[in-house]
Amino acid sequence: METGQYTVNDEEICAFLAVLILSGYVPLPRRRMYWQQAADCRNSVATNFMTRDRFDEIMCNFHLADNNQLHKEDKFAKLRPRFDNLNRSFLARFCSETRLSIDESMVPYFGHHGCKQFIRGKPIRFGYKIWCLNTMLGYPIQFQAYQGKGSVTRPELGLGGLVVLDLIKDLLVGPKYRLYFDNFFISLHVLDNLTACGVGAAGTLCSNHTD
Repeated sequence: METGQYTVNDEEICAFLAVLILSGYVPLPRRRMYWQQAADCRNSVATNFMTRDRFDEIMCNFHLADNNQLHKEDKFAKLRPRFDNLNRSFLARFCSETRLSIDESMVPYFGHHGCKQFIRGKPIRFGYKIWCLNTMLGYPIQFQAYQGKGSVTRPELGLGGLVVLDLIKDLLVGPKYRLYFDNFFISLHVLDNLTACGVGAAGTLCSNHTD
C-alpha cells in the first residue's frame, strides 16, 4: 500500500492489527506503555512486532473506509467495512447450532462519541452498546453497534423486535432455529414474525407487550 511518500506492507498491517488485539486482552492505561522499559509494562509481543514510533505512524494513517464516501446517517461509517467483514466471517464459520441467544453487550469507552451510552447498574456503565446473536457457548454469529433509537420503521415491533429480525435475516435458510431473549426484545408481533419465518422463540414477556 502506498499513498504519496507513505508506504506500508501486508506484514506490517498484520503486526499492527495483532498489537491492537493484544491490547484488548492485555490492557494497559496508555498504549505507549507496551514499549516502556519498566518490567510491569513492557510487552515483548508488541516490541517484537514493531517499534512504538512505527505503530503510532500506522495508527495515524490507518483507515477502513474512504472518508470522501461516508454515509452521513451512519455514525459508524468509518468502521462499517470492518463490521461487515466480521459479520460475514462469523457467519461463514458458524457451526449451525439451533439454540441461539440475543442480548446486548457493552464495549467500554470513556471518550467522546455520539453513540457512547451510560447504563446505570451495569458492570460496564460507559461505552458502546452492541446487539449480539450468539451460540450457547458465546460464539458471536452477528452483531450490530447501537446508534440510538432513530426512526423505528415498524412501530408494532419496537426497537428490540427490529434488532431480532435484523440479526437473524441471514439465518433463515437452513435448520430451524430456537431463539432465547429477555423482555426488551419480545412481543407478540415479534413472535408472529418469527413463527412465519419458521423460527421458534422463548423469553419473558411483559404485560404491556401483549397488545
